[in-house]
Amino acid sequence: MAEGSRVRRACRTVSIALAVLGAVGGVTAPIPGAAPGPRAFVSNEFGGDIAEIDAASDRIVGRLRIGPPGVARPRGLAASPDARTVFVAVTDSTYGQSAAGRRWQFIAAVDAATGKIRAKYPCGSDPERMAVAPDGRRLYCSNEDAAGASALDVSTGRVVATIPTGIEPEGVGISPDGRWVYVTAETSNTVTVIDTRLNRTVKNILVDARPRSAVFAPDGARAYVAAEIGGTLTVIDAARHEVLEVLTLGTDSKPVGVAVSPDSRRVYAAGGRCNCVFAVDARTGKITTIVQRMGRRPWGVAITPDGRKLYTANGRSDDVTVIDAVSLRVVRTIGAVGRGPHSVVIVR
Repeated sequence: MAEGSRVRRACRTVSIALAVLGAVGGVTAPIPGAAPGPRAFVSNEFGGDIAEIDAASDRIVGRLRIGPPGVARPRGLAASPDARTVFVAVTDSTYGQSAAGRRWQFIAAVDAATGKIRAKYPCGSDPERMAVAPDGRRLYCSNEDAAGASALDVSTGRVVATIPTGIEPEGVGISPDGRWVYVTAETSNTVTVIDTRLNRTVKNILVDARPRSAVFAPDGARAYVAAEIGGTLTVIDAARHEVLEVLTLGTDSKPVGVAVSPDSRRVYAAGGRCNCVFAVDARTGKITTIVQRMGRRPWGVAITPDGRKLYTANGRSDDVTVIDAVSLRVVRTIGAVGRGPHSVVIVR
């Protein structure tokens, strides 16, 4: 049976101490005695808050309300290379207002250890997702309603460049050497390639319908783009910025988030519609496992630094699924994470 058909059939059978924007609400105190180590931070788009999960115990250990539920919308997350800061892209749902009239439009920089807000950075209108340079000096965010991306100098808190992208940009990925930024555009079905030395677009790559995320492999050789409507994973040569192959996950898969194992040997794509995670062998391009029996509409996915655990933010079941990345089995569901989990990032 063809791989795409097998996957489509499988999909059909599958039925911060935390803080982000201290303007509203308070932080839930960390659980006494919580083990140090990696933590998963989850943004809840419709609940207006962020949850922090201890990756050793898989318990929620902190929470902060950012703003009114349904108004303040925390979405994309990123961590600084030194693991000291969690960045949160915040926008709002007041679509009828001009960008200048919206209250919730910034990037929040949160101290990952203390839960204190270090700064709120303007980063263009409607920021959705972002990536931080390996040296921690620059942050690039997509501006969904402006068909562009903003380059933020983290030390000064100022936008140093605005770069045109495709229409309705979303996913942002940065190469391990910091040279290239990829920005996906949902409506134009493109990936904009930005040279970070020039902060200028050098190429646009055509991909399948509604690309939602772009992630570079840790070894820097390839980048992976998930196309939600296309049901595909596009593999891009990160040196030449050319498509190497397009992997079919299935029309019912609706992939959104992508994560790559620390050794770059395995790629994971969260299938939003099929409520599953695809594990792909990076060398052969073959789907090796489809992880099922998990929460509904997994959108964000992240892997721990040791490559042993995956976490998915499940947007419709308001929970997080924990997957053993070795056995590729669901080991836990963390409930009551918040309303509309959007993204997840691991801080070591």
